[in-house]
Amino acid sequence: MEKILNDQQEELSNLVKVFSELSDSAQKAQQVVSEMLNDKLNNEKGFLDVIGAANYLGVSVNTIYSYTSKNTLPYYKTGKNIYFAPADLKEFVLNPQNRVSSKNEIKEQAANAVYLSEKPINQLIKNKRINKINGEKIHEKRRISN
Repeated sequence: MEKILNDQQEELSNLVKVFSELSDSAQKAQQVVSEMLNDKLNNEKGFLDVIGAANYLGVSVNTIYSYTSKNTLPYYKTGKNIYFAPADLKEFVLNPQNRVSSKNEIKEQAANAVYLSEKPINQLIKNKRINKINGEKIHEKRRISN
């Protein structure tokens, strides 16, 4: 009799564990569905709230508030609520000022800058319009004729 009672108690304990796990899974599923509905509603409205904008850009909500306080990121305000147009967020991300050049692009830009800066100086030297660069006299090689 005692063994049957222990078995039933163990079985009841296992059922409580299973129910607890199911409850946790149900809460997680409800949260996911709620987030999906929130995203869908935001997209149907054509604008995003602060949390939606943070998710869209992959940054924290504090970063979004920082951008808005510095007027870095365009937004719309009605009362205390702040809204963002997805097109504005996309434009913010793809802004040419935010683009970082690759190493090859930087090397190419540097080479072009050096070439462009040397060309006018060489022309001026050739035309003998200047004879000093940075205070140093330019020595030209001259042919010595006999």
